[in-house]
Amino acid sequence: HCDTCDGSGAKKGSSAETCGTCHGHGQVQMRQRLL
Repeated sequence: HCDTCDGSGAKKGSSAETCGTCHGHGQVQMRQRLL
C-alpha cells in the first residue's frame, strides 16, 4: 500500500498527476531487482 497517494495511484489532492512513489499502481513494490 502506497502511503504517498493513499493507494489511489495519484498524488493526494490531485487525480490527474500520477504518484511518483508507486507510479500509479497504488502499491509500492517492496522487492526491486537491480540488473
